[in-house]
Amino acid sequence: MPAEAYNLPAFFIAPPHRWDRAFLRKSQHDGRRQACYTVGMPRLVSFLSDFGLKDGYVAQVKARIMSEIPNLTIVDITHCLDAFDILSGAWLLFTTAETFPEGTIHLA
Repeated sequence: MPAEAYNLPAFFIAPPHRWDRAFLRKSQHDGRRQACYTVGMPRLVSFLSDFGLKDGYVAQVKARIMSEIPNLTIVDITHCLDAFDILSGAWLLFTTAETFPEGTIHLA
C-alpha cells in the first residue's frame, strides 16, 4: 500500500508482517491518519547519504523523521560520499550495519 494512502512519509510504511508493531489512528487535530507506536517499534536509525554538509538538507530529513517518530535516535554514518557513488555507499553500509543492534532501520 503506498504511503500516500495513509498520508504518512514513505519511510514508515512497513511490509505486512510488521503491521502488528504499529497501528494507525485519526488525528484529533486535522483528521489525517497518524502512526501510534508500540513498545516493539525500533528507536534507532542509521543515516548514510551523499548529501554533503554544506546545506541544511541532512537536518531537514532528520527533522522530518523525528517529527513523525518522537524519541528516535539517528546515527549519522556519513554524508560525505561522492555523489552517486553507490559502490562506496554499499560498502560503508555493509561494514557498519552489523555493528548496530537488531531492529535498527538503515536509511541509505
